Amino acid sequence: MKNSLKLFRYIKEYKMQSILAPTFKMSEAVLELFVPLVMAAMIDVGIESGDTGYIYSRCMILIALAAAGVVLAVVAQYFSAVSASGFAKNLREALMQKISGLSFFGLDKIGTSTLITRMTSDINQLQTGVNLTLRLLLRSPFIVFGSLVMSFFIDVKLALVMCVIIPVLVLVIWLIMRKNIKGYKKIQGKVDELLLKTRQAVGGVRVIRAFAKEDDLCGEFASENGSLYERQIKVGRLAGLLNPLTLVIVDLGVCAILISGSQRVWAGYVTQGEIVALVNYMAAILVELIKYADLIVNISKSLASADRVCEVLDHEDRQRVYGEGLSFEFGTGEIIGVIGATGSGKSTLAAMIGGFYPTHDNAIRIDGMDVGKWRESKSLGFVFQKPTIFSGTVEDNIKIAKEDATKEEMDEALRLACAYDFVYEKGGLSAKVEQNGVNFSGGQKARIAIARALVGMPELLILDDAFSALDNATAKLVYEGIFSRARERNMTVVDISQRMASILSCDRIAVLNGGKIAGFGSHRELYISLKEYRDICDSQEVQYEG
Repeated sequence: MKNSLKLFRYIKEYKMQSILAPTFKMSEAVLELFVPLVMAAMIDVGIESGDTGYIYSRCMILIALAAAGVVLAVVAQYFSAVSASGFAKNLREALMQKISGLSFFGLDKIGTSTLITRMTSDINQLQTGVNLTLRLLLRSPFIVFGSLVMSFFIDVKLALVMCVIIPVLVLVIWLIMRKNIKGYKKIQGKVDELLLKTRQAVGGVRVIRAFAKEDDLCGEFASENGSLYERQIKVGRLAGLLNPLTLVIVDLGVCAILISGSQRVWAGYVTQGEIVALVNYMAAILVELIKYADLIVNISKSLASADRVCEVLDHEDRQRVYGEGLSFEFGTGEIIGVIGATGSGKSTLAAMIGGFYPTHDNAIRIDGMDVGKWRESKSLGFVFQKPTIFSGTVEDNIKIAKEDATKEEMDEALRLACAYDFVYEKGGLSAKVEQNGVNFSGGQKARIAIARALVGMPELLILDDAFSALDNATAKLVYEGIFSRARERNMTVVDISQRMASILSCDRIAVLNGGKIAGFGSHRELYISLKEYRDICDSQEVQYEG
């Protein structure tokens, strides 16, 4: 509940609509309470005396009440829909802004699949909850208590029968809903697990097919899907008891009213029309209590979704600090190479230099300044180990780094990345890029990603194994072009690579081992003094001659 209150700020923009929606709905409820009384008058006066004119006049009143109720209900629905949709829109924007600002550690901790679930199904559930709350939270209790009060005005003794039936109805509904709410929370967790399994299957479909593991994957998916199905069936069976049980209780109440009422009609205490009105009020109470039960279920789902969304919105990134036991410094305009065995922490180091992970005790400094502070006034270019390009055009992808990039700047970046030729063969900067860049090869996507990082000529360029998808000849052309331009522009470059060939021309080289700097210096210094570096050189048949 506390988390739900936090989310109210996202509906403040629609405060007026949020007030008007229940107001119009309550007005419609007031009109609904008068319908049984009009019907009672029609039976007791019009039908009893055979007054056709009176019957027609009461029919016109019923039609007017129905028409007014429809108008009020439609207006209320409009305002509640506007409020709920606007609330969901604002919440999605806030959540997307939070996700965009999360560090790599934050993304890793929460998980991509659950972030997608919270952005989609959880916010949709909250939107539904807000919509139903605005329409039913006040209306249903008002109809229940209003019907009970109107029944007392008709006949106190018969109204007492309703006073017995209503608590029994409430108890049955509460017991069923209490069980269902726990079940719905477990179902939401299973949906997360199924989405994770689906995302892994789609993302790794090439690997799965390569090793003929389709049957194993289908089996695992069927297991997760079956578990979700069983939970949904279990909850559904329990929910399915709601209508039959409540109908039985109400029918028993109607029978009690008819039996008791028949005696009181003969005694002259009540009329036949008033008995019909009491039965109608009993039916209205049943309908509204079932609606209210559905509302409670949706509110419970929404509360669970609110907790999950707030968990992301309230997430504090600095829960783990990287770089303990690691410290090195380099200057503006230097070209720094980073090499190490697989799992030594090269990509993590790249993320730390880029400011995506918090570092321990200013572990990384440029010109004596913490890299985070240095970056506040400097531009950054980053090429990730797994290049990502987005659907649209080549120009759209390159302009992500610099929105106002000119054609000349983009062409220059493409030439440096050795991407100019194949891009213009496909139609130039306006060449279409399919989702995930499936119409480009891995090496072409890597070169477009390199061009994107270069277009703004950033003051700090980080290459996280950027040349792994390129053949040796192309990789050599690309890094020689980048290093040459970096020296001309006084650009700081951090080249993280498995290839000795690309880091030999760096000013200094950092050797990683077990997440720590094992050595930092020139190729000559490291080859002479550091065994780990010398082993890497020997494995790639690179030697120091001097």
